[in-house]
Amino acid sequence: MNEGLLLKAFVEYLRSDRNYEEEARRAGVSLGFLAAVMAANIDEYIAEMVDWAAQCREFYCPECNDGEYYNANNVPRDENGFLCSKCGRPLSSSCCAGCGRNIADVGGTQVHGGWAYCSGCSPG
Repeated sequence: MNEGLLLKAFVEYLRSDRNYEEEARRAGVSLGFLAAVMAANIDEYIAEMVDWAAQCREFYCPECNDGEYYNANNVPRDENGFLCSKCGRPLSSSCCAGCGRNIADVGGTQVHGGWAYCSGCSPG
């Protein structure tokens, strides 16, 4: 990803619902400068974000098929696994819960407790 796209992504995120723009303004910092600082220091926090993302897991709803992704920390769960917060149907995982490979790249996926596993990692 080139630096311009990264800066644009950070600026768009900072304009999100939380209103980082107001927080930055109160601190006397422009969004552009904050995005530049974030981009310049990405190595300091990207490994931590990757670990956090791996722990949250990545899910999508094949029923809604709306392009939104969910994580295990922000969706309802029943005895069979994770559910879409919009339609209530089971979510599917994009990656194997065992090895992390993209489910689209491996065959024979199985779901156990709401987690998707490739055939090599399947617990049962």
